[in-house]
Parts: sequence; C-alpha cells; structure tokens
Amino acid sequence: MSTLLQDELLGRMATAIFDCMDDGVLVVDPDGRVLFYNAAAPRLLGIGRLPNPGEPIAGATGQPELERAMSALARGSSPAPPVLCNLCVGGRNLVARVCPACGAGSAVLISSAASPSQDDRASSGFIAVLSHELRAPVAAILSYLDVLVAGLAGADQDQLRRMLVRCSERAKGLLALIDDLLGISQVTAGQVAKHLEPLALSDLVEEVADLMRALAQDRGLTLTTSAQPGLPLVMADRGDIVRLVTNLLSNAIKYNRPGGHVGVALARAGQWVRLDVADTGIGIPSAEQSKVWDEFYRVSSPDTKGVPGTGLGLSLVKRVVRAHNGRIELDSTPGVGSTFRVYLPALPAS
Repeated sequence: MSTLLQDELLGRMATAIFDCMDDGVLVVDPDGRVLFYNAAAPRLLGIGRLPNPGEPIAGATGQPELERAMSALARGSSPAPPVLCNLCVGGRNLVARVCPACGAGSAVLISSAASPSQDDRASSGFIAVLSHELRAPVAAILSYLDVLVAGLAGADQDQLRRMLVRCSERAKGLLALIDDLLGISQVTAGQVAKHLEPLALSDLVEEVADLMRALAQDRGLTLTTSAQPGLPLVMADRGDIVRLVTNLLSNAIKYNRPGGHVGVALARAGQWVRLDVADTGIGIPSAEQSKVWDEFYRVSSPDTKGVPGTGLGLSLVKRVVRAHNGRIELDSTPGVGSTFRVYLPALPAS
C-alpha cells in the first residue's frame, strides 16, 4: 500500500471518527485559519457552517470570547493550560475547552454543560471500541504487506495470491466500517432526511431485493417479497431508506441457515406503512435484543463466529427510522429466526 493511499485511508478514518462524536471539534492554525472541524461543531454553535479550511475563523463562530481564547493560545510557543469558555447558544449551556498546540495553533472541544462526565465516558468508550475495530484490520494488512515487501513470500504465486486476497478482504472490511461510520455520523449531525420526496416503498424494496438475491442464492437461501395492493406513499429520503433496507436484508442473509428463507413484506398498518424483514436464521436471545441497536454490538455465539460485520448496521437502521419519525420493533426466537418491523408514517391520499 503506497504512502499516499495510507494517508488517504487514515484521513478518511479520522474524519469518520470525529464526525461520529457528539462533541464539537475545531482546530485553527497560529494565524487563526481553520484547519479542521467536525460535523457537530457548527451544529452546537448554532450556525449553518464554519469557514472552509484555510479561511479565517474570526467573526465566524458568533462567540467573541471563544475566538479571543483561540487566538491567544494559537500563537503561544510554550505550553499553557487549557482555557474553559462558558457558552450559551439558543438557551443551551455549552463548555468550550481551548487547548494550545505549542506554536502549531489551537484546538477546541465543545460539549454540553449538562452531565459532562457522562458524555465524556460515552465518547471515550465509543472511541476506544472504534480504535480497536480499526486497528485490527490495519495491522493485518500491514503485516501481510511487510512480508511481501521483504520478499519473504518467495516466488510461490499461489502464496502471493492468497496474501493479496487477504489484504483485499481486510481492506473491504475497513471500507464497510467507514461507510457505516459515515452513515451514522450523517444521522447524528442531522444530515439525513433532507432530500425528502414521496416514495413508493414497494418499488424501492424490490430494487434492493433484486440486488441482494444473488448473495442469498450463493448461500442457498430463497428471498421473496410481497406488498399489499394500494399502499400509500411515504415522505422519505431515498438514499437513507435504501441503506435501511440493505442493512436489514444483509443481516437476514448473513445470519441465516443453509436452505433458509428471507421474506420481505409491506402492508398498511393504520397511519403507517409497515416493512417486515423476516428470516429463518439463528435468532437473538431475549437478553441481548435490546443491545443490538448499540454501536459495535454483535451477538456472541458459536453461530456468529466468523460472520463478517461491523456491528453498526442496526444502529444506523434505528437512527434512520427515528430521523423519519418512524419506529422499529424486533421479534426473535433463538433457533427459529428474527423479524424486524419498521413503521414509517403514511402520506395522506391526495
């Protein structure tokens, strides 16, 4: 892997990590020009956007005290203690912690003043788990590449190919993790559901199912779809609903049994359109069903060992459902299968 590609991959990882944080992060250089900020920073500051990298921060935050602290610490050439600024944005109390970088600029962490210790623990726990999930595949890729660069694999073409295939598989896993992280960060930052349009869920579900049928067949499964006639439309963001359906179908296929079945059904349920994704897979123990929505949580059992996944798919699904003012339910029995039910508000008939 070239240095340029490594830098690009690490840059995407860093952006994904910071954009998943509820706290805002803002970094400026010694001259007060923006170097970086995450998705939460402008949202917490109550502004539409911050200046682009390379542009001055002065006057952009609406917080003169914060900008004075950033400017003073950004120019310092010796270590200095962080400066705490108490902010009030839209009636919400915030704390901005401004830290110097010894001549390289200053960095700001913006967080809610309410229950900071709880927020810090949650952010720290998320980053710790994420770091572990990122480190393992990167370390594996680098170990294989070190062997190849050093010529230790010899001239055995089959051996070389096996090592390259493993590198490719690990890299694809990383990209899947990054894609899920970016999806979650968009939901967290309120960036989903901003391209709302009337959608016929039956057409959209059929499109996704067509793409997933080959994967189901490869695993010896049947995938069927059905829709109640005359279903109302829903007002939704097409890309996010595609992601939701894709994640539910992917799980139903991955955690199924050979010769099993995946069924997708759409029906009217009062003022809702209900989407059911049912499988005949391994099921989820009742004690773990409330945890499957957590980031990086995966059911631990002999049946799930070796099944690829990031542990982020269902967390993303639940966030998308909430962003569309819907709800989601889970009905699962170990050894029998699982059914996920998504309810989205139906548009009234015109």
